[in-house]
Amino acid sequence: MGLIWLFFWGIGMLLFYRKSLKVFLALLFPLLLTLLATLLDLYPFMERMLVFLAPIPILFIAKGCQHCTHLIPARFSARYVLPALLLLWPVWGSANQLAKPHHLGSYKNSNYREALLHINEHYREGDIVYVYWNIAHAYAYYRHAYQLGYTAVELGDIKNQVNSRHEYLTYLQPHLEKARNKKRIWFIHERFLTLNIGDFDDQPPWYHEMGTKAGAAPLGALAAMGSESVAYLGSNVRVILVEVQDQPQTSIPPTRSQTGPRQ
Repeated sequence: MGLIWLFFWGIGMLLFYRKSLKVFLALLFPLLLTLLATLLDLYPFMERMLVFLAPIPILFIAKGCQHCTHLIPARFSARYVLPALLLLWPVWGSANQLAKPHHLGSYKNSNYREALLHINEHYREGDIVYVYWNIAHAYAYYRHAYQLGYTAVELGDIKNQVNSRHEYLTYLQPHLEKARNKKRIWFIHERFLTLNIGDFDDQPPWYHEMGTKAGAAPLGALAAMGSESVAYLGSNVRVILVEVQDQPQTSIPPTRSQTGPRQ
């Protein structure tokens, strides 16, 4: 299917070029400028950041399809096969997502609501709930929209304010200490989201190490207090329940990174 689109795209570009170089360059310039900015690491060439460019390939593809269709005499109904093939995949994709809502958005489909409501359903008096920064936006909305019966401890995004995993956990220590004398600890986080708005890929390096990123560091400190189990697992969200054993509670020591603090 992709080859058909590329074929029409190429034909459409050629037709625009032959008809008017000025129009052709006006259409092509935004695409070339975006590619240049990407090569200079000034603009991300991905996903929603490219939506504004969508009309350009659509115009090229539609022009190419129109031209090829007109090459077939009007008396032949087979001429409509080309636009039908062109629209087959997007129509099928939309129909499939309507029939199977859990496929909507593909890998971007989220389970934030279900995860937060799962905690709400099983929450007991005396429990404590931790919300990691990468899912705090969902909690901020659903706590009011669904009148959640718990007030969570939010662990903010401070990875760019510290220099190591040890400093990171030390900074979070006052929040983690709130779990003392609690029988059950809930921890909810986005499984894969490691970047906040304005962050650069893989920065800072220490945060993106296994055992630290996406909430693994504070979760490890909390899990050391008792028995850890996965209470809810969605496509992009996870809820961990730590049931604390009956034993004297001690403060939660920050775990040093294997390489030690960054100098």
